[in-house]
Amino acid sequence: MFKYGNYDGKMAPPTFDIHVGVNYWSTVVMPDSESAYFYEIITTTSSDYLQVCLINTDRGTPFISALELRQMETTLYKDANATQSLVRYRRYNMGADDFVR
Repeated sequence: MFKYGNYDGKMAPPTFDIHVGVNYWSTVVMPDSESAYFYEIITTTSSDYLQVCLINTDRGTPFISALELRQMETTLYKDANATQSLVRYRRYNMGADDFVR
């Protein structure tokens, strides 16, 4: 999760890339300073650790507000494997009264 909140007083949310290890995950773009932006990925690792890298693209200093790691059974998402990850494209509210982003 990323929430700029104008922490540096510049009123200019940065744009930067995020990688899992050496592999590109997404470009983090925050159009405003007040909203929180969530990026999700389902990936596997062959070791006891995972590297999440924020890449400075000369459009502001990269930062991260929160990082959640959850261990999941490998049978839940069989398409996520050592060579392929799953990235959330979009999330829809399918009937809940309160929408949580």
